Amino acid sequence: MQFINTIIAASILAFAAAAPTPSPEPQTTYYVPNGGNYIVPKTVSQYSVWTGAVKYNTNLGKIFKDGKTTDITTLATFDIPASLAGKTCSLHFYLDSTATLTGSGAFDVFTSQAPATQSTTTWPQGNLRDNHAGRMKAVIGGEATFLDGYPLHAKSFPCPAGYLVAGELVGTGDNINVAWDEFVAGAYISYA
Repeated sequence: MQFINTIIAASILAFAAAAPTPSPEPQTTYYVPNGGNYIVPKTVSQYSVWTGAVKYNTNLGKIFKDGKTTDITTLATFDIPASLAGKTCSLHFYLDSTATLTGSGAFDVFTSQAPATQSTTTWPQGNLRDNHAGRMKAVIGGEATFLDGYPLHAKSFPCPAGYLVAGELVGTGDNINVAWDEFVAGAYISYA
């Protein structure tokens, strides 16, 4: 599948876009606190920064940094239906009461040049981190907020309708541990 970075620049989404593929309508059986129109990740994977390893499609998100062991980031892939052409999208992040949150709670949102497609034990797939799209602060039992002073591209952008898009959630500071079950919490995209 050929990936087109120009879609990212045009939409200012800061997620990677793939060649158009038939897309299903957004899922409606996933818990999202705001309800309404939303898209949940097609896959959630964990990336080990020190080794380049990817745990593909784990359904368990994790953002971890302690300065002693490998940093772990979360790679999320979204399948944006073609029917969302002309609509505005927004990235959200929610933690339910069963999630873990210690440390700063702040994390950066990056685009990915391509989504993860399989588990790996080392390079070359890696995270394929691209553009910085925002910084958010997570809270237990609520929605993360975008922090001022950083890009806000993921907060509001033209929906990249008909594309597979991917991003990475990366801890900031020296100490953060955010972990969640993707079936009840995590990243999602709303649209209007």
